[in-house]
Amino acid sequence: MRRAFVRNAPSPPSIATSVGSRTPECRAEPGEFVPAIDRARCEGKGECTRVCPFNVFEVRRIDDADFARLTWLGKLKSAAHGRRTAYTPMASACQACGKCVEACPEKAITLTRVEEKAEGLPAAWLSGRLGPSLSESSWSPFVPPPTRT
Repeated sequence: MRRAFVRNAPSPPSIATSVGSRTPECRAEPGEFVPAIDRARCEGKGECTRVCPFNVFEVRRIDDADFARLTWLGKLKSAAHGRRTAYTPMASACQACGKCVEACPEKAITLTRVEEKAEGLPAAWLSGRLGPSLSESSWSPFVPPPTRT
């Protein structure tokens, strides 16, 4: 005897951007995780912007500083795709639903837990404006950058 399993399609997520609201598929409170973008992989196709229920992402021209950190192959790839990449200006609104990770065709997005120990991180990095290319840097969000004395 075969059982028929009916697969219920999930209801579309609400486009809620307030800090206190959560959708059922989200796994964390806002600010526990931030999406990290590997700029050497990102081609700026914008799938992340379409699937994110909290408007965490924007796709725009890569900043000159981020472009300068790419390898020559990364620069060539970036130029071939119009020097477009994703940024996370609303990273603090991320609730770790993982839709961006699944949707990215280049697998350029990872969700990184923000530790309380990470107080030494620049606020601009957490907001996505200065995120380093993960493939080219040994810098970790869990270890604060060295301080100058």
